[in-house]
Amino acid sequence: EADAAERQDINAALRLWAPDGAIIDDDFKSPNAEDRSWTGMEQLRERYIREFQERRYESLKHLNLSVQINGNEAIVTNDLMAVFETDNVLRRLHLPGSDRWVFRKDGNAWRIVRLEVNRTASTDLSVSAGEER
Repeated sequence: EADAAERQDINAALRLWAPDGAIIDDDFKSPNAEDRSWTGMEQLRERYIREFQERRYESLKHLNLSVQINGNEAIVTNDLMAVFETDNVLRRLHLPGSDRWVFRKDGNAWRIVRLEVNRTASTDLSVSAGEER
């Protein structure tokens, strides 16, 4: 997913997902809970379109992975390190323990069935305010 985000390749990102997959954004700026979740391929596509319009990732890394496998299901939690441009400002963020992924085995492939993002507060390593790109 990080590679697809850096390339802004929506189709590559969607190939990683199960058809019933869901993204839950715990920090999405909306008072309505239903505005913080996207389920199914059409909504996931809309989420990636909006994400890639708002942010151009220079680097996206999932670090300090914790993996639990139970039969055909796996749960992965990770820290996120991101460098991205938004509104002509370059931001470097560290989000410790931010992501929680649930995967389901589909034949020989693992597919994402749920991704919870922004579960912890971010640490701005360097918000380059005024650093025009």
